[in-house]
Amino acid sequence: MNRLILVGNGFDLAHNLKTSYANFIKWYFEDLIEQVRSCQSDRYDEDPLCQFSIKRSPDPIYGRNAKFSEFTHDQIKGYIEHTLSSVISYDKTDPIKVELCPLIRRIAQSFETRKWVDIENEYYSLLKERHRGNVAIYSSIDKLNKEMAFLTQKLAEYLCNVTTGIVEEDIIVDAIKCYMLEPFSIDDISIGGKQALCDHINSRLILLKKELSPIIDSADIELPTKTVDIEKYNAIEENLDEYFKGREKYEQLPIELRSPDKIMLLNFNYTNTADLYLPQKDGYEVNHIHGTLSDVEKMIFGYGDELDDDLKNIIKRNDNDYLTNIKSIRYLETDNYRKLLSFIDSSPFQIYIMGHSCGNSDRTMLNTLFEHKNCVSIKPFYYDKGDGKDNYIELIENILRNFTDAKTMRDKVVNKSYCKPLPNHS
Repeated sequence: MNRLILVGNGFDLAHNLKTSYANFIKWYFEDLIEQVRSCQSDRYDEDPLCQFSIKRSPDPIYGRNAKFSEFTHDQIKGYIEHTLSSVISYDKTDPIKVELCPLIRRIAQSFETRKWVDIENEYYSLLKERHRGNVAIYSSIDKLNKEMAFLTQKLAEYLCNVTTGIVEEDIIVDAIKCYMLEPFSIDDISIGGKQALCDHINSRLILLKKELSPIIDSADIELPTKTVDIEKYNAIEENLDEYFKGREKYEQLPIELRSPDKIMLLNFNYTNTADLYLPQKDGYEVNHIHGTLSDVEKMIFGYGDELDDDLKNIIKRNDNDYLTNIKSIRYLETDNYRKLLSFIDSSPFQIYIMGHSCGNSDRTMLNTLFEHKNCVSIKPFYYDKGDGKDNYIELIENILRNFTDAKTMRDKVVNKSYCKPLPNHS
């Protein structure tokens, strides 16, 4: 039996890395302001998401020959903050006009009202609106896709800036590593998965006995010690059912019998933080399912919810521009998805969720994992907000949306009394 660990952005945040979309959007506008500040013309249109121009004003301070370089950094910053405070409205007397494309406007609005943003979801919302015939937002999907491509490049640039020289072994959280490698708990396994756990322990017993047999025959090994080991495993094998009558009895089994055969970290991030955690040996693997910062062209940044009725209708359109950023198509650019399928098809597995919100943007893949016949447990590590509150219920609500069978979900998902918060780097 194996373990599949879903690693999301909350995992990086637990390591004090400023990798959230909110962090990125703040940086994007600050970087944009710096570029505008150094612009020598009366218009800045190098950025397809946000453009600036000087409005002609009778005020002598801002005459017809005014250039961006004549405005102070604080003035430009003030103008854009004023623009974003009302999303697209701005005072007619402002000497600088700010033009936001619909994508960045939606992102800014979400960030302002909710203090967080799901960029992939905002992109998909605009895609659906255009599909339904709202040409006032975008005259063509190609324009929206080009803006998304530019945003992806900026995201890669930002993540490189905030992780280079920081993602090193000294940021490893020992408690997280212990959780990843810990033995299976009987309380975590679904009712339907108990037999798979029993079979796993039984197969481990057989394997360990086979490995000990040739050692016992070796003259340079102390025979009594090895004989005791064999007798111990024989005794366990004969009374294996007894160990499944309760947690206390089950935990008397040796750790080597309860440990996973293989572990895969399914990394939804673009960073390499997850690579720090698994030993470099057979049976341990990090799968960068969305790509890495070392190859921006293959980074998967888009939407993946084939259970959504709108996406089903979009796929039926004879227009490939609508499919440019659909994840299930982009997965075919590498063999990472095939490796994942091979892993989950090979043996029963338990899922650990570390820092992944389980939102709709990954719904197609999560549904494949959660409802797979070999999935025997889904254990979320929730976020402890530090004030007696946490996001366990919110996380479970998101997990539910990735199921088509709620009864199966209630059996597979580990209840809160057996779950733990994801530790943070101190």
